[in-house]
Amino acid sequence: MRKFVDGFTHKVGAHCESTALRDVFEHLGFSFSEEMLFGLDGTFGFIYWKRKDSIPPLGVGGKVAMFPHKLPSLLGFNVKEGTTTSQKRAWNHVKELIDRDIPVILHADMAFLDYMRIPKNGEHFGAHTIVLAGYDLERREAYVADSKFPGLQTVSLENLVKARSSTFKPFPPRNMWFEFTLPQKLKPLDQAIKAAITETAKNMLEPPVKIFGINGMRYLANDITNWPKILPQPRLSHTLLLGYVWIEEAGTGGSVFRKLYSGFLREASDVLRNEEIKKASQLITESGNTWTDVAKMLLKGSKTSNLNETIDILTEVKEKITKCAEFEEKAFKLLKTTKL
Repeated sequence: MRKFVDGFTHKVGAHCESTALRDVFEHLGFSFSEEMLFGLDGTFGFIYWKRKDSIPPLGVGGKVAMFPHKLPSLLGFNVKEGTTTSQKRAWNHVKELIDRDIPVILHADMAFLDYMRIPKNGEHFGAHTIVLAGYDLERREAYVADSKFPGLQTVSLENLVKARSSTFKPFPPRNMWFEFTLPQKLKPLDQAIKAAITETAKNMLEPPVKIFGINGMRYLANDITNWPKILPQPRLSHTLLLGYVWIEEAGTGGSVFRKLYSGFLREASDVLRNEEIKKASQLITESGNTWTDVAKMLLKGSKTSNLNETIDILTEVKEKITKCAEFEEKAFKLLKTTKL
C-alpha cells in the first residue's frame, strides 16, 4: 500500500523548523514566508553554553527555544504535541494522519536519516524537524520533506523508527509529532509581529543569565581566547570546526540565524510601515555578515595545529564577536524604543 498526502508540496528552505512550518501552513491554506514564521515563533536569540557532559564542552547557538513557542498564541491556533515510548504506536498514529491527508511534523535524529548520508560515528541531533508526507508499506519506505533537500526524500521505515526513537542526548526526539488545528481566520498579523518583536528585544537586552542574548555574545567574546587553555589540541580543533558548523551550516540559514531574522524584520517593516524596524533589519544583516566572517575564521583555526596561530585567530574572532554584540545591541534598543 502506497499513500501520499494529497496536494502537499515542499519548497527548499533555510532552517528545518521554519521550513516545515511554512510547508504545513501552505498545505492548510495559509501563505507565510519562512522568515515570517521564524520571527513570529520568538525562538531567535543567542546562547553560549559550557557543559562538562557535552562533547565538545563549549557551544554557540542562535536560538533559545523550539517550536511551539510563541507562534500558536500569536496567530491563534492550536498545536498538540504527541509523544510515546512505543515505536508501534508512534508509527500507527502518524500513519493514520497521513491516511487522512494530513502532513505531520516530526522530530528525528538526523544521523539515522538515509538521505543525510551521515557517517555511522557522526554527530547525532534529535531535534531535527521534518514533515512526513507519505509512505509505501510494500517497499518499507517513508517520504519526508526536509528543509534544504528539494522534493520528498526517501527513508526506510526501519531507519525512520530509529530516527524518531533515538535516545542520543542532548535532544532525544521521543517519537514526537505535532498536530495542528487552525481556524478559518488567524489573528491579525500586525499585532502578532509587534508582540514577537517586543518579546525578542526583551530577551536579547535583558536575558535572565549571562549566557543568553547580548550578554552571552560578550561572554563568548571575552572567553573564546581562553579556549586553547581549556581544550587540548585535537578537541580544540574539533570545537572550532563545530563552531563554524553551528554558525554557518547546521540549518541556521547562515550567520547563526541572523539572515533569517533580518529577513523577518525587513518583512515586518513593510507590514507595519515602520522605518525603524527596517534600520534594525540592516543592523542585524551587518551582524550576520560579521558572524559569517567569524565562522570562516573558526574554520581556518580548526585546520592549524600551530598554537600561536590559533591564538591570533581567536583574538581577531573576539573583536569580531564584540562588533556583532554592538550591532545587535543597537538594533534591539531601536526595536525596544520604536513605537510599534
